Amino acid sequence: MAGREPPSSIQHDAARVESLSDLARLLRHLRRREARVRGGRELTYRQLAARTGWSVGIIGGYFTGTALPPTDRFDELVCLLGALPSEQGPLATARDRVDETRELREVAAAPSTTELPVPRGLPAARRGFVGRADELADLDAVRESFGDAANRTLPIAAITGMAGAGKTALAVHWAHRVADNFPDGQLFLDLRGYDFVDPIDPADALASLLHALGVSQAKLAIGLPERALQYRTLLADRRVLVILDNAADPEHARPLLPGSPSCMVVVTSRDSLAGLVATDGARRIPLEPLAPRDATTLLRRLVGARVDETPGAAQALVRHCGGLPLAICIAADVAVQRAGASLAELIVDLAREETRLDALDTGEARTAVRSVLSWSYRALSNDTRRLFRQLGVAPGPPMPVAAIAALAGTDVGRARRLLTDLTRAHMVTELPVGRYGFHDLLRAYAAERAADEDDECSRSVTVQRLLDYYLAAAMHADRMLDPYRPSIDARPPIAPVAFDCLRSDEDAYRWFDEERLNLLSAIHFAADSAYREHTWQLAWAIAGFLDRSGNWHDLARMSARVLEVADTTLAASYGHRGLALAASRLQLFHTALDHYRQVVTMLEELEDRPGLARILLNMCSLGAALPPATAAEYQRRALGLFQELGDVAGQTRALNNLAFCLMELEDYPAALVAAQDALALAEHVDDWEHTAGTLDTIADIQLRLGEPHEAIRSCEMALSLLQESGHRLMEAEILTHCGDAYAETGARRSAEGMWRRALAIYNEVNQPEADQIRSRLAGRRPVARH
Repeated sequence: MAGREPPSSIQHDAARVESLSDLARLLRHLRRREARVRGGRELTYRQLAARTGWSVGIIGGYFTGTALPPTDRFDELVCLLGALPSEQGPLATARDRVDETRELREVAAAPSTTELPVPRGLPAARRGFVGRADELADLDAVRESFGDAANRTLPIAAITGMAGAGKTALAVHWAHRVADNFPDGQLFLDLRGYDFVDPIDPADALASLLHALGVSQAKLAIGLPERALQYRTLLADRRVLVILDNAADPEHARPLLPGSPSCMVVVTSRDSLAGLVATDGARRIPLEPLAPRDATTLLRRLVGARVDETPGAAQALVRHCGGLPLAICIAADVAVQRAGASLAELIVDLAREETRLDALDTGEARTAVRSVLSWSYRALSNDTRRLFRQLGVAPGPPMPVAAIAALAGTDVGRARRLLTDLTRAHMVTELPVGRYGFHDLLRAYAAERAADEDDECSRSVTVQRLLDYYLAAAMHADRMLDPYRPSIDARPPIAPVAFDCLRSDEDAYRWFDEERLNLLSAIHFAADSAYREHTWQLAWAIAGFLDRSGNWHDLARMSARVLEVADTTLAASYGHRGLALAASRLQLFHTALDHYRQVVTMLEELEDRPGLARILLNMCSLGAALPPATAAEYQRRALGLFQELGDVAGQTRALNNLAFCLMELEDYPAALVAAQDALALAEHVDDWEHTAGTLDTIADIQLRLGEPHEAIRSCEMALSLLQESGHRLMEAEILTHCGDAYAETGARRSAEGMWRRALAIYNEVNQPEADQIRSRLAGRRPVARH
């Protein structure tokens, strides 16, 4: 027959199958061959679904290599695709070989808990570092306390001093010099203790440190005590140097201290850190401005021979800089740019500027360098000065170029050129991955210049453009992560917003992860600045990501802030929604129920049927706080609302939730009908994650009805759909049910394999269900569910 390949080709390919992707490739080969033999197009997933009665999603999983067909389905599928009798045996053998090796491959691919990465997080050493011999010797003395049998305490050095004195430069210079003494790595974290907005929360700081140590977001513990324990455990008996830069006070740094004396910590702060000295045994290393000779040496390294040509002017210049390295570096940059002027001429200009700025003297440390900053500022172009001022009114941590372009009301290319000018003048700092930030002295000066030179309307427009950017980008990213989430009616931004980098759900998740702190800072800034509409709308836009990524404490704090400034019923409802969801995730079910009930009342008042339907969905499982019969009524009400709205995805979720409630009421036949209805509707929406959840519900019901083999098939289909979603908790729940089903069939070894995979996930995300899995593995808990 024309187009038919010899059977030996399929048999040969089947013998070479080693993985699920190999098997999927072979199935696609069969499908193409069947089409050529028939003389038509390849059978579509929907056509195959119609012929087999299977879902489109699971068929797609078979052909893309994300799902392994059960034996009976595989045999049916290859026959449907025209496999000859002589080919069916080798094909079945190939399928069984993949099944046998799949779990072994997963175990082999899992990262070993003992093979931790070696972080190399030190920033580059500062140019022109001079002096500090005594302070370097003090740091060496702290390091040399390593291994002292009589002193098994953690070595801590506390570098303290005024802003701009070079605390960070000293710590980084010394750290590079002794890096070989810390073979297990070096960690560096700027705690932003004196930033415009709140310092980095210790829980967020621990998350950053744990990420640097190789802990993924999925494996990150939830609360501050749990993260601190996770951090100390990872650093136990390792020789790691930890630099905690710009701590606000001892309590800011204390949760970030390792527990092992094999590590060493260097903390920098403007605070005296007396608590770390008295309680934790830190050695304080106070840092004064540079001595005149060292200050002049620094200037000479940066400017060159002109320092020796006019030594008096050089000495006057370093006096004007107050001996502060930051000010000397900025002044030297201006001197280099004005190569035709003598240092004496520059001193005259500086003196005039200092006199003009006397009225701004607040008595704070930054006054000593204000005149130098103004000198550098005046050397910038008008457009570059304007961007510098605009950055001074912006909130939050370092920002990406796209956000800076938005606040400036320009395109990314022009913003990048202006930022290059500011970076060359040492007025901003370029950080990794295209982000730009300020030294806090420079931020304060930028804010002063904005207040002095720009009217309130201009400053307000700058802030609104930035908030508009974050809102528009966050809404776009949220839509990618959850296309079925009802949108909010947000006003369009006052200027065009560019977020071309957001092209996929992976891009969206990564963007949220990178911008989380900026978004949270923007929310708090909007609340403080009376941008109340932006406050709740930004909170809405990021809430889905915070829930998905397990940042529930952030969700709670953010929602409380929304509620604090809410001036409308709608805004207050979003505050209560976030607090309810966070409390539910943290298993504070009675608190969650209280917030949910307040939201229901508010949404009924607003006649917001889509919002009400979604809230009723979320009330499905609140533990002992809500009886299953009441929860079932909420789901029936949600189902009715979704039917009125024509929302098929919502109906799917409501039916699945109803099935869960009926299962809790032990009405298993009715529960199975509801879940199967949900699965049928799921065929019409491209939402594999919720399809997987429905299949898991069906598996649980089948298990309780005494149909473990059917439950295993349902679980395997659900797991195949979840492989790309990253929804770890749902995966663990499905693995648990699959293990229970295997145990019911007597396949104890297979059951334990599933439970161990579930236990690994629950341990990673620090969930209490881990104890239940341990009981199963120990044989202390019966698994029969019917």
